[in-house]
Amino acid sequence: MNKTRTIALIVAVVGSLLYLKTIFLPDGNWGKYHDSGWAAFKGKNYVEAEKQFFDALKEAERFSNDDPRLRLTLNNLAETYRDQAKYSEAEPFYRRVLERDERVLGPEHPNVAASLNNLANNYRVLGKYAEAEPLYQRALAIWVKILGPEHPLVVHIQVGYAELLRKTGRVAEAEKLESRVSTPQTNP
Repeated sequence: MNKTRTIALIVAVVGSLLYLKTIFLPDGNWGKYHDSGWAAFKGKNYVEAEKQFFDALKEAERFSNDDPRLRLTLNNLAETYRDQAKYSEAEPFYRRVLERDERVLGPEHPNVAASLNNLANNYRVLGKYAEAEPLYQRALAIWVKILGPEHPLVVHIQVGYAELLRKTGRVAEAEKLESRVSTPQTNP
C-alpha cells in the first residue's frame, strides 16, 4: 500500500470513529453541566444551577434545534428563575421551549400543552393576563382532548386559569370553572 492510500485509510478510519462518537456520545460536556445544574437546583443553590445550566445551554445549542436536550436545558433555566420568583428572566426561556415544542412536536402535542401552561402561569404571575388567557385556553383544550376532563393535569390548568379570572374581576367565570374542578365530571 502506498503512502497516500495509507494516509487516506487513516483519515477515513479516524473520521469514521469521530462520526460514530457524535452519534453515540454526542453531548460533550452537556451531561456533566446538566447533572451538576440539576444537583444544584435540587439543593436550592440557584447561582450554581444557573451557571451550570448556562454552560449546558452553550453545549446544547451546538446540537440540532430538534434535540430534546436543548428543550430540557431551556426549561431547566426557566424553572431555576421561576423558583427564585424571577419571572421576567424565566419568560424568554419558557417562550423558547414553547416555540420549539410547537415546531418539533406540532400544536396539539401534550408537551405543547405543558409549555403553554408554564408560560401562562408565568404571565399570570407577572400580571400579563391578556397574554396568559389564550395560553391557558389552548393548554386546557389540548389536555381535555387527550386526557379527559378529570385528569389531574386538566385540573391543574383549571386552577391557574380560575386564579387569572379572579384577578381580572371575572369571579362568576372563575367560580364556574372551579365548580368543574371540585365536582366530579360525568360522561353521558
